[in-house]
Amino acid sequence: MNFPTFRLFLLFTVCNASQSPSARIVNGYDAQAESTPFMVSIMRYGYHSCGGSLINHRTVLTAAHCLIQTTENMLKVRLGSKHISQGGQVYKVEKLEIHPKFNTFTLNYDIAYLRLNQSVTITENVKPITLSGKRDTLKHGEIATIYGWGIQHQHFFKSPTFLQYAKVPIIDSMLCKQMMLNRISGAMFCAGYIKGGVDACQNDSGGPLIINNKLFGIVSWGNGCAMPGNPGVYTHVSVVRPWIDEILLKHYHEKIK
Repeated sequence: MNFPTFRLFLLFTVCNASQSPSARIVNGYDAQAESTPFMVSIMRYGYHSCGGSLINHRTVLTAAHCLIQTTENMLKVRLGSKHISQGGQVYKVEKLEIHPKFNTFTLNYDIAYLRLNQSVTITENVKPITLSGKRDTLKHGEIATIYGWGIQHQHFFKSPTFLQYAKVPIIDSMLCKQMMLNRISGAMFCAGYIKGGVDACQNDSGGPLIINNKLFGIVSWGNGCAMPGNPGVYTHVSVVRPWIDEILLKHYHEKIK
């Protein structure tokens, strides 16, 4: 069985593609910090490794596979800057937690949260994103926006200096399952072009997929990057929303929109 490829590039080790993470924005455009105030760069030992989304004053959502064999003291997050390594606000991570149903082989329930060590300063360039809920549905062909600092070609491991974005269409769930050989669970969905060409890739893992200013998806996995017949696969935020709400209420007495 061929396992899904993570959309993450490990900083110090390039692993075999059939077993390792993979994700970045291919054929995207420069984004502006003020248009992405929710966007987070998750830094491992000071270097960008994954994307994330700010959902309230101290909480960031990302992909669970970004945090495998990771502890809080390895991480910092940068908000409010489109530059991969400069500017914005930088915070330490107080706590991380991976979804209890996360499966490292299938990447089912590929979601985790980071709790920052203090509240962020809300500015024009730093604001939480609204989450999709059970009433929000995905429609085939609907256009979504993805963001990230990931590499721009799967064979060249160099990230862009500035945040990238791209537009991708949602793919019908049945078609998605057929294309991805039935490896798609109810907690996943596909987005991308059948002909390929535009996608997320290494270092885009954990980043957002946005529709109508709401977080609908989290960059998770794919077969290569921007390849024909191989769309990107995303964690379905509305499906995992009950876990997010439960964690925030139980541990922090917080509710989000």
